[in-house]
Order: sequence, then C-alpha cells, then structure tokens
Amino acid sequence: MKETVQSWLRAARFGALGTLVDGVAFATLVPYALDAQGRPILVLSDIAVHTKALRDDARCSLLVHDPATDDPPQSWRATLVGRALVDDSARAEFQARHPNTPSLPGFHAWVIDVERTRYIEGFGRAGWC
Repeated sequence: MKETVQSWLRAARFGALGTLVDGVAFATLVPYALDAQGRPILVLSDIAVHTKALRDDARCSLLVHDPATDDPPQSWRATLVGRALVDDSARAEFQARHPNTPSLPGFHAWVIDVERTRYIEGFGRAGWC
C-alpha cells in the first residue's frame, strides 16, 4: 500500500498542514513536493503561524486528497503524521515541483519525517502504513 500512497502524493501539489498552536489543532493550506525518499518538503515563511508552531513542537500532519475528484469522500486521501525539520538542502526539489515559488529571504525548506500514514481509498476502505 505504501507505493500506492506515494503515487497519490505525487499526483497532488497541495495539502493541509496541521500543527499545534497553543495546544490547539491548527491547519493551513500549503504547497508541497516530495524528496527522493518520498518525504514531504514544504517551503515556509519564518513569520507564519504554522512555522512558529513547528519551531515550538515539530509534531505535525499533512492531509492530501485526490486533486482530480469533485467527490473527495469517494476518492483517496492520506494523512501523513510525523515531525518536521528544517532542511534547506531540499529546497531545489521543492522548486522543481513549484517553479513559480519566489526565492525570498526568510523562507526555509522543511521536511516531514513521516512516522505513520492513514490512508482512505474511498468509503469504507482505510488503513495505516
């Protein structure tokens, strides 16, 4: 199943990043790319609420769903759970997937070390990998 989830993640370009802000769940839409190991790469502003949250607590999740569907509950989605770390060496891979992203000071590449993934293939078909 892991290979199937990786193919899903390559099909999409945006996800909902979940972080903890003052102990409360906080989600924001972010573009992402994948590194050679299949880990999500995000380029985040140093002043963003989610970036400050990751600096305080690296635990996070990234929810991605099928960008080609108009009925998300009937299609695939995956929530990746792990910890994010700054890794500016991954920025080139992100830039290749999102070439119109400006290279501005105060933005850094973050990589999510995925610990578990919850996938849903459609109604009633789900699991962990």
